[in-house]
Amino acid sequence: MKGLPQTLRHTYRTMFSRPVLFIWAASWLVAAVAGPFGTYETMPSLPRTIYWIAISSASILFGYLGFGITIWLAGEENHPRQAWVGALVSSALVGPVVWAVT
Repeated sequence: MKGLPQTLRHTYRTMFSRPVLFIWAASWLVAAVAGPFGTYETMPSLPRTIYWIAISSASILFGYLGFGITIWLAGEENHPRQAWVGALVSSALVGPVVWAVT
């Protein structure tokens, strides 16, 4: 089993790939324009855009962290169960960050 730092480096290696950057930019752009969860009514345009950039960035960063921890603990096999555990760990990490930013 690899160490956690090595596993995280391997996991984060794809973070700045074109597909991930596209998903990141599209998510904050769509959210900033659409203003989901009441942000359209409660926030002016610029603060809403900054808010959604922060939320989408934190989600990607901590999502990668959650999946990296799962891979470190469970191994690199690609099982559906591992994806579910990774999603749960990522959600547990992202949730408090979103709450704090909000």
